[in-house]
Amino acid sequence: LLRTIELQPDNWPAQLSHAQIELAGGKTQEAKDRALLVLRGHPRDANAQMLLANIDVTLGNIGDALQAASEAVSFAPDSSTIYVGQGQIQYRAGKVADAENSLKQAQTLDPKSLVTYMTLGGVYQEQKRWLEAEKQFQAGIQVAPKDPDPRAALARLYFAQGLTSQAEQVLTDAKTQLSDN
Repeated sequence: LLRTIELQPDNWPAQLSHAQIELAGGKTQEAKDRALLVLRGHPRDANAQMLLANIDVTLGNIGDALQAASEAVSFAPDSSTIYVGQGQIQYRAGKVADAENSLKQAQTLDPKSLVTYMTLGGVYQEQKRWLEAEKQFQAGIQVAPKDPDPRAALARLYFAQGLTSQAEQVLTDAKTQLSDN
């Protein structure tokens, strides 16, 4: 990426990818500087704006993160991924109803995205909204029947409620239905 950026400084996807790597590597300020560089060259880049929101979360600037996420949504109102990011930030800020609305909007935009079901199911589970979480994880199984993650999440949900036999049944079914995994 660095060589690509050196040769093509206006390659915004490469700049953004590098910023994401910097953030993952704990180089928060470098990631922020690079995300801002992308936004100077491409002012309505929703992914760069969402990256800024995530950087602000890392820095503990939740108010700024919420604002940046809102701007990202305004840049890409048809992107389920951006709505998921906004929902995660809203949830972290304690805005559960807003997070739920954002995640439901993401599902409306992309009803085949496993990420939306898993994320909303996780929110419901943390809120001990067991039935709603169960429905999300079951929908995730329907959307991605070969992916073990929604089955594991459903089993964890049952275990969290002390429903051991139901959790075991989910795992037994997963073993049978996903025998090649």
